[in-house]
Amino acid sequence: MHTTMKVRQPNLSNLHYLRSMGICNRITNMLNCGAFKVLITLIAIIALPSLVSAQNLIVEGFSGINTTKYGSPYTSNTRYLNFGGRLAGGMHKLQLGVEYSQDLISPQLDLEFNGAPFGTDEITSTYMGIFLRSKLCRYPAARFGLVLRAGAGIYDSKLTFTDAVAGQQLNYNYDQYYGANGGIGFSFPFGKFAMIETSYNVYYSKRPEIPNLRQSYTSTYHSLQVGISYNFIFGKIKSKYEDIIKIRYGG
Repeated sequence: MHTTMKVRQPNLSNLHYLRSMGICNRITNMLNCGAFKVLITLIAIIALPSLVSAQNLIVEGFSGINTTKYGSPYTSNTRYLNFGGRLAGGMHKLQLGVEYSQDLISPQLDLEFNGAPFGTDEITSTYMGIFLRSKLCRYPAARFGLVLRAGAGIYDSKLTFTDAVAGQQLNYNYDQYYGANGGIGFSFPFGKFAMIETSYNVYYSKRPEIPNLRQSYTSTYHSLQVGISYNFIFGKIKSKYEDIIKIRYGG
């Protein structure tokens, strides 16, 4: 007698729905945090004149080479890669925006006990936050200038531990946690309103504990980023930029 088992195929629409709900929950948790509400209020007050006049919209994609500066139990630093995007709007010299990034190659950190290796932690993270951006030059959307940026947001991280002896892997999810960041860099024009963006950034956060496994520790990392941005200009300032473009490109 043979028994036939039917394998139920996953419903792709349900998978897309669950993924969308996960993103919505992440945004909801971020907005429900008291400290984050205070930060949003302060940034909104500072950026209010910028948002009312709405002269510039910036879209940016970037990739970063990151160096970990983690606390105990990690005694050495490692490098890894991430990528992401930013969307910001406001006056042509000051914008309020949102940022999203995720690991392309996650950091892997060796663990030792009494001087002998016993495993490796791989930590995969995504980040979503808000920021203020300012470019210091007369016409930021068309000329070279110094860029300053500061922001804060929420992290989702997963830990994968690999046993050095048995090769067994164990997966754990961290609770969501918050962090702040700041960066400084330069923006170089290479088209009418297109820019090459370079920056050095520091992302500070404190990763929560995983009970009976990992204690809480500082999870700061330094990021050298390169990206491409494009500026959309509106309002009264647009005519001034059109004159600059005519002089540079002849039309």
